[in-house]
Amino acid sequence: MNDAPTPSDAELARLAAGGSLPAFGTLVERYEPRLRAFLARRVPGAHDLDDLVQEAFVRAWEHIDRYDDRWQFSTWLFTIGGRLAMTLGRRRTVERAYLARPAVRTDPDGPPDHVMADEARGRVWTVAERVLGDDALAAVWLRYGEDMAIADIARIMDRSLVSVRVLLFRSRERLARAMTEPNSAAARTAVADSVGGPC
Repeated sequence: MNDAPTPSDAELARLAAGGSLPAFGTLVERYEPRLRAFLARRVPGAHDLDDLVQEAFVRAWEHIDRYDDRWQFSTWLFTIGGRLAMTLGRRRTVERAYLARPAVRTDPDGPPDHVMADEARGRVWTVAERVLGDDALAAVWLRYGEDMAIADIARIMDRSLVSVRVLLFRSRERLARAMTEPNSAAARTAVADSVGGPC
């Protein structure tokens, strides 16, 4: 039995910057599911998702020496992934004009199980995918799906703290309106329970 302490992300990043593939492999194992869940909400297809996750880790490996351990590794990695997703989105703009996308995307690599604990939460994420734009959906996912601090979200999205707070507030309001469209007051409660109150 190995009683050695588990190395921190910062320690693994330093080792990886020195050329350690096993250290970087450990970071990939730690963050691949979370990065995949984050990016799944930003790209429409599983093939694009696989490519984007792989590209994000390749870029992280190529630039691991630029990682600043004053920030969480996930913040740095999600910034890379988010920017790659934006670039892909720009390239796909013309394609989207010709291809009909379903209003609701079902993805087996969606959010972690604790986020989808009940049917109401599942409905919130389905409605969120339908009514929120890419940036709003990403912000909501990072805040409530990944439980990230607003400062980290601002860094990932390259926005100010105030901008992220406003985006989250407006997104919650829009979700609440969308959830109550059919006539259900309980749906508004489901939104409040799922994405919380004020940030």
